[in-house]
Amino acid sequence: MKKNISLLLALTLFLCGSYARAEDRAVASVNGVPIWESELLRRMTVSAVLNQQSGDEITNEERTARDTVLRIQVLDALIEERVLLNEAEKRGLTADFLREDIDTRFRKMIGAVAAYVLASYPGLEGEALLEQVESLLKATGSSLDSYYETAATASILAALEEQLLEEAPIPDESVLRSAYEALWQEQKALFDTDENAFEAAILSGSPVVYRPRALKMIQKAEFLFEEGALALISQTEAVSPENAHSMWEDQSIRALEKAQTAWMALKNGELSFDELLVRLGGVSAVNYYGEGSTRFSAAYAERVAAFQRPGEFSMPFLMKNGYAILFYQGDLPPCLKVDFEMVRQQLMQSCLQDSSQAFLREAKEALLTQACIQRNEEPEE
Repeated sequence: MKKNISLLLALTLFLCGSYARAEDRAVASVNGVPIWESELLRRMTVSAVLNQQSGDEITNEERTARDTVLRIQVLDALIEERVLLNEAEKRGLTADFLREDIDTRFRKMIGAVAAYVLASYPGLEGEALLEQVESLLKATGSSLDSYYETAATASILAALEEQLLEEAPIPDESVLRSAYEALWQEQKALFDTDENAFEAAILSGSPVVYRPRALKMIQKAEFLFEEGALALISQTEAVSPENAHSMWEDQSIRALEKAQTAWMALKNGELSFDELLVRLGGVSAVNYYGEGSTRFSAAYAERVAAFQRPGEFSMPFLMKNGYAILFYQGDLPPCLKVDFEMVRQQLMQSCLQDSSQAFLREAKEALLTQACIQRNEEPEE
């Protein structure tokens, strides 16, 4: 990994050296505000590094062609960014207004750089770590200040996109009805032949308008091995299978004791299943099981198949990393065609998601069209 950092530093230094020789000048302007050559070259450097573009393995002609394409792409991105930032400023989406979000983004960005450094130098901390982070940033033509500026730009653009999407037209009744009918046709063809696709759609939270079979709604209480135990057992297995087995048995006994205690409390009415889940850390997501399900282990399927009435719970059973108790919450009945009103809100969200990116592209294109953009000619060689 140390070699990787050295390679990255060498690459970025090469790129910075090759790009930094040009004189600073305005390469374009947006509504009279210039975009400088130095800014363009810095972005080209970062883009080249992110795409792992090395100048050592290509000819001069190939490098020139590559840099020409990269220059056009990066300049286009800078122009669009400047147009969007101008629009954001008009809407009051400034750095001061978004300070908290910017600070959060900045910390994450610096944290990622620090993690990269620590992968090669795990002993670094404090000032020594910060020094290495700053050195790496400097080698790529960046700095803590430029990273903060990047975080600010990202935050402002994200806030603008959010506002633009709020202006997206809401799908009318005809659009929702068409989506409803199309989804029914699609799901009927798929779910009649694929049980797992049916269950996956239910689990995803996306609108389901055709339910070909009844599904049992199941919750699970888990009594797991201690944190990190399974990984340690796996590592031990490579050097001492006997010790690994002993460790696994020890963890299994502990988990089983907890599961049996909980099962007795459920059986005696001392504890409801919801109360048990709260004690274990929160409510368990509902799973869905049909007669044709193949998503579950044999132990899971055997216990669910044995349930006869909602409210029943299983005996504890062994999993890979502990024990579990299942609870039969009830049934989701079959339905030839779910009532439109039952899925209206889900369909609304689905239609909005489908159209949001197209609307966003159109809104950005409109802002670009309205802006006064001037591109300056390239200097002669």
